[in-house]
Amino acid sequence: MTDKKTKKEIKQVILKYLGKDNDYASQKTIGLLGGPVVALGMGMDLLLTGGLFSMGTLCLGTFGIAMGTAGGGYFFFNSRKKSRTNDAGQTFKCAAPVNDTLEEMESKLQKSFKKASSQTASQKLKEQFRFLATEIEQDVKKLSPAFKIVSGGPFNTEKYEFIVDKKKLLTLTQALRELDQPPAPEKPTPQEQKIKELEARINELENPKIARLDKKPNNPPSP
Repeated sequence: MTDKKTKKEIKQVILKYLGKDNDYASQKTIGLLGGPVVALGMGMDLLLTGGLFSMGTLCLGTFGIAMGTAGGGYFFFNSRKKSRTNDAGQTFKCAAPVNDTLEEMESKLQKSFKKASSQTASQKLKEQFRFLATEIEQDVKKLSPAFKIVSGGPFNTEKYEFIVDKKKLLTLTQALRELDQPPAPEKPTPQEQKIKELEARINELENPKIARLDKKPNNPPSP
């Protein structure tokens, strides 16, 4: 059983990434509004007809029941935990709002890493990515009671793995390690390589090696 504090933290994380006006919150609101609409129809009936059946009761009652059925039905359907697979190849179970939250986290990490890993990236952009990574890892920890990893996938890990670069299949852990490493030296272009070889050849011609005549041979002739 999830306690009230944990449920509150999960809800806060979902609202943080999906916003207060997300589709799931709207579905719940519509479902909850169905009851008041039915009550409004009955109130109009009592006020205007003294409790006799009226078109107001029929229309508002039908509309309210439809709202409650549609909104509540969609909300509870999306609240069911289903088996899903993320970009890291992990299989896990969670409800639709939790899955969308995890995908939004991954999207933010991908955008931030793209800026931080560019050749012209400043130290500030790299620090922003590290800060975002720390923040999201803390939020995932709060969200973790709402999902269950069934299979660790190729990375064989029990924690949820974010892919920050889909082309390289680079995980968040690998990306952080990559940013901490010094940049690899750039390979010279074919033209630069030819110029370098030509300069080396010119240097050899201008500074020829002089053989030492006084050097004893390694294998002197036998007497």
